[in-house]
Amino acid sequence: MNNKSILEIPDSELEWSFVRSSGPGGQNVNRTNSCAILRWNYLESASLQQFSPTSNILEKLKSIATIKGDIFVRCQSFRDQERNKEECRLKLKVLMEKVFFQPKKRVATKPTHGSKKRRLNSKKLHSAKKGLRQRKFENE
Repeated sequence: MNNKSILEIPDSELEWSFVRSSGPGGQNVNRTNSCAILRWNYLESASLQQFSPTSNILEKLKSIATIKGDIFVRCQSFRDQERNKEECRLKLKVLMEKVFFQPKKRVATKPTHGSKKRRLNSKKLHSAKKGLRQRKFENE
């Protein structure tokens, strides 16, 4: 995939909150708010409206968002807020890439003459093998 993201979400649309983490950090976890929670409302997003998304993309976003259109991403993998913030941004980017991903259309092809010949030949050989297993009774 290319380096440029399909949808650029400005930092002004992201809301951050920090809570106590249950991740690594030992007793320090009990004193610091290192868990980062990212909130992004796709219904109020100007960056998404300039993109003019299709209804299929909006349906995908509805399945991962709240009724009000908020998408929450929570990260508590690291001991400090900044690394958890970066992890949240990365998770949101990956999530948006999955939502906007459109698979390539399959181009139907016809079997070649040689492949048809090989298939029919293998069927004939298989039939002959089965025929040899049958008992042939002669009329006496």
